[in-house]
Amino acid sequence: MVEDLTQPVYYRNAQWAVTGYGMECLDQTYYFEASRLGEGRDDLPDWPLHLAEKEWVNPDLFLEAFMIALSVHAGSYKREFKEAWYLDTARLVERLAA
Repeated sequence: MVEDLTQPVYYRNAQWAVTGYGMECLDQTYYFEASRLGEGRDDLPDWPLHLAEKEWVNPDLFLEAFMIALSVHAGSYKREFKEAWYLDTARLVERLAA
């Protein structure tokens, strides 16, 4: 929950926070470390696609926070994604959420 967020809190929207730990959900017990931000395959990150399949996740809010987390925690994860990954991922997330 909001009061239990790992400090510092770099960014927060209605559902997600980017923290010193990584990403933390505000309305569920769901979080993952910054070192895991780079998990993916085929030059696409796994997290947006994985979470888009969950009914309780707002995909737009997640993508917004995820993009900020990638910037804030650059160097904490060991993967670089192709330049257009965001558009490719956003399209897939939109299809999964529909």
